[in-house]
Amino acid sequence: MRILTRLTSYAQLGMVGMTFRGSQFYREFSPVGTRVPDWVTSMEANKMHSMLTIHFVGNLLRQNFGNTGAFEIYYDGEEVFSKLKEKRMPRLEEIVDGIRERREKRGFKYVRPKEMLPERMRTREQKQR
Repeated sequence: MRILTRLTSYAQLGMVGMTFRGSQFYREFSPVGTRVPDWVTSMEANKMHSMLTIHFVGNLLRQNFGNTGAFEIYYDGEEVFSKLKEKRMPRLEEIVDGIRERREKRGFKYVRPKEMLPERMRTREQKQR
């Protein structure tokens, strides 16, 4: 996939060149008598539209070709969650608990102030006591 991403970047650069010097390119490097294609003259005539199209379509393709599906969370160099390993997205509790465990291994103890807890959690915490 990395090759497709790189090729898309090169194609974008080539298309930008075609937007500004496409007909000149065709006249110099095509066999004598070859007509400049209509799409090249259209790109030269509508430079702003061509540039925006090249930018958006090219970046969309590059993003999709480079997408690995990875979603990994690390805390202080230790992996907390990996979508590639678990084959799913994490729940918020998993992230918070994973970070809390790693902090506690290092001797940090976090006590959440009651004012920061949502109302439904305050009542649950009171019932547990």
